[in-house]
Amino acid sequence: MAFKRAFVVFFLFSMFYTFIMCETEDMDKEKTKIGKDVLDYTESDMYRLAEQWDENDEEFDPEDYDDNDPRKPPPKQEGGFDPSQFKDDPMAMLKLSKKGKTVMIFVQVVVKFDKKEADELTQRWHNSLFNAQYQIQRLHILPN
Repeated sequence: MAFKRAFVVFFLFSMFYTFIMCETEDMDKEKTKIGKDVLDYTESDMYRLAEQWDENDEEFDPEDYDDNDPRKPPPKQEGGFDPSQFKDDPMAMLKLSKKGKTVMIFVQVVVKFDKKEADELTQRWHNSLFNAQYQIQRLHILPN
C-alpha cells in the first residue's frame, strides 16, 4: 500500500514538474521573440509587425479634440482680411493678421554698443519675453 501511495505521489509530482517546465519553455520562447535584434528581422517579420501596428492603431476621431484648442488656428473671416480698416493703428493690423502664427521681429538700436553690452541688453530682452511666455531666439546680425 505504501508503494502505491509513493508511486502516485511520484507520478503526480513528475506530471506537475513536466507541466511547469513546458510553461517556462514557452515563456522563454516569447521572451526571445521580443528581444529579437532589429537587424535579424526578415521580410515576413516586418510585414507581421506592420499588420500588428495597423491593428492597434486607433482611427482619427475629430470628437476627441477640443474646439477651443489654442493650437488650432482661428476660423477665417467671411469677407477676408481688409487692411483698410486699420489706417491709424498698424499694431492692431499686425495682431489680427498674425494671430496664432510665428512672427519675425527685427530690433535696431540707435546707440552703438560694444559686443558685450549688446549681448547683455539682448539677454535682458530675451529673459523678459521668455518670462512673458514668448518663445524667442535672439540673433546678432551686425557686430555694432
